[in-house]
Amino acid sequence: MYPDILTLEHIQKLKTFKKLLPYFDIPFQHSSEHILKRMGRHYNEAHVEAFLTSIRENFPNAFIRTSFIVGFPGETDEDFNHLIEFIKRHNFESVGVFQYHDEPLATSSKLDEKINEVVAKQRLKKLSKVLDEVYNKHTKNARGKTFSGYIMDFDEKKAIIRREIQAPEVDEYDEVKISAIEGNVKNLEIGQFVQYKL
Repeated sequence: MYPDILTLEHIQKLKTFKKLLPYFDIPFQHSSEHILKRMGRHYNEAHVEAFLTSIRENFPNAFIRTSFIVGFPGETDEDFNHLIEFIKRHNFESVGVFQYHDEPLATSSKLDEKINEVVAKQRLKKLSKVLDEVYNKHTKNARGKTFSGYIMDFDEKKAIIRREIQAPEVDEYDEVKISAIEGNVKNLEIGQFVQYKL
């Protein structure tokens, strides 16, 4: 779902579906309007904020995945700090972060104000720590709750389970003790749909 073409009307239409898995993959790329303009994006912070508010209000169990680029040409400390606060404020369920690199055919490769490689790596490392804090908060809030999902792998002591709201091979999975799985656990199979408590 690209923010350039998505509207609040689209969210309202999705709400009318009788069957919908509220998984939203929206690559915002950045939060700073300064950087979004340099990226050639046709949306601003106000649009993004309204969009996210609408999703949370209309889909209480929404799972939002997004992605951001750090070190884009012209990214200032202020732009980067804006991104950090944006991520903290919205507590995304899943985030992909990438360090900017020039691509020969990309328009951005011709932009000025390139970010020093060392600075870009430092920003990526700092952002990764922020994401760890966000994920730890999600994990803490999930403790004691029951979820449904698919067994991706297991041994005699623990199982790796993908929640039904998570995308395969994209989002992080849950690791739980076998005893946390409800029902008969004597004949577990890969791909089996189970309920479990974190």
